[in-house]
Amino acid sequence: MDQYSTHTELLKFLMDNLAIETVLELGMGHFSTPLFRSYPGVSLVSLASDINWVNQFSPGPNHTVGAYPLLGFARNVTWFDLAFVDGNPASERAACVQELLLKTRLVVAHDTGPEDNWNYHYDEIVLPEGFVRLDYTKKSPWTSVFTADAEVIAKVQEFNG
Repeated sequence: MDQYSTHTELLKFLMDNLAIETVLELGMGHFSTPLFRSYPGVSLVSLASDINWVNQFSPGPNHTVGAYPLLGFARNVTWFDLAFVDGNPASERAACVQELLLKTRLVVAHDTGPEDNWNYHYDEIVLPEGFVRLDYTKKSPWTSVFTADAEVIAKVQEFNG
């Protein structure tokens, strides 16, 4: 499996098993973006900080594409059902997750294993009361879900077996 696609099985499971209507994708990709776009009726906002990367993707029905500083956008979010954090700069990923915790039903982040922490700083996230981090470790690099939603917690635990 490609190291850039280790999150796709978990994301597909979440999209198939939860009522997700709005998705924020901070860091577009050749695996995650087509996956989210494959769900009709889901409103998707896909952002990256590099305009050259953004230009590889086209907007579509219910899909907005743009170049924007990811942390700056995260600070101004009002609500999304799901946020997926997998963008650059890598050093801002944890701060994006932190910003989005109370503005989403769940945040999914990629490259969350201990071997990647030197670059992504996920250990700096302070979870609000009632929130948990659930790691999907069957594929490396890891993918993690941050949420306080009981249904999401149960579904991720089901997925993790």
